[in-house]
Amino acid sequence: MDSPHGRAVSWRVLFQMALVGTYTGLVKIAGAAKVVFTARAFGMSDGLDAYLIAFLLPSFIGDTLAGSLTSALVPTFIEVREVEGRGQAKTLYRNVLAAAGALLGVAAVVFGISARWIFHLLASSFDATKLSTTVSMFWIMLPMVPITAFGVTWRSILNAEGQFAIPALLPALTPLSSIVFLLRFGGTWGPYSLAAGTLVGSVLEMFFLALCMMFYGFPILPRWSGRNRALDQVIGQYGPVMAGVLLLGGAPLIDQAIAAMLGSGSVAALNYGTRLSVVLVAVGPSAVSTAILPHFSKLTVTADWAHIRHSLRSYALVILAAALPIIVVLMIFSEPLVRLFFQFFADVFRDALGSMRIQISA
Repeated sequence: MDSPHGRAVSWRVLFQMALVGTYTGLVKIAGAAKVVFTARAFGMSDGLDAYLIAFLLPSFIGDTLAGSLTSALVPTFIEVREVEGRGQAKTLYRNVLAAAGALLGVAAVVFGISARWIFHLLASSFDATKLSTTVSMFWIMLPMVPITAFGVTWRSILNAEGQFAIPALLPALTPLSSIVFLLRFGGTWGPYSLAAGTLVGSVLEMFFLALCMMFYGFPILPRWSGRNRALDQVIGQYGPVMAGVLLLGGAPLIDQAIAAMLGSGSVAALNYGTRLSVVLVAVGPSAVSTAILPHFSKLTVTADWAHIRHSLRSYALVILAAALPIIVVLMIFSEPLVRLFFQFFADVFRDALGSMRIQISA
């Protein structure tokens, strides 16, 4: 694992990959649990279709506009920190936070105003009542868009500082909050309980990320200091990254838009059918990219390209050696694993609902 230029593979980075992968897996399991609880409560109803389409748009906007920040910000932040010092790195961070907050805030206003027109295109088969429900739930979740700008920026800075555990685990608050709201208010609010729980979870995630930033000595308020070379570098990297995310992330948007053109419950059926595969696919790439980006960003500051190329080949071999056996096992045992997963959470939901009924009757 060593090269003439130094260690090709860092055990610390491999541990971080495993840590992020484990926590990301827990987050995705929480999200899948939310889906199973939702299926138990609402089945394939019009209300659930409306929630899924309403959630799709702020999620897509956040992933595209804010999610692209990580790959654009982290390399430049680390370069400025290593070369110019932490003071200049903090200035860059606050500039990016101000720009991202403004961009996502404007996007939220634009999409909020044009929501009815957009959902008329995305959900062309929805009748007037179902479409109105979709728009109402979208407006409830719309504050998630600017919240995402702060959350993604803070998570990127924490990762650049070598802090991976808490940022990787905090996204579980959103599905867990949705489950709590579903169990507590689902009977009276219906699918609106999911929309409210989703928003509250996003706010909680933002709150705890802010506490982490303050703990590690970073201000949480944005401050615009004007454009400079570092900020221009982030902007230059942001455009191509966003274009790539838009192309790759557009697939779920198209899939659910097509499903919305079909009969009642089609969007819910698509969501149920793809949930477990989405969990499995997301864990590995997310863990690798989160842990390895700060590592390679720091290596590029030294410009030791031979070491970087050798490290890249070594990590690729390690990742393949670890991933292939897991993939084979999942392929062989896919059907019993899916049955076990959905049955487990169905039993948990039934027990939780039974406990609630006992408390209410008491």
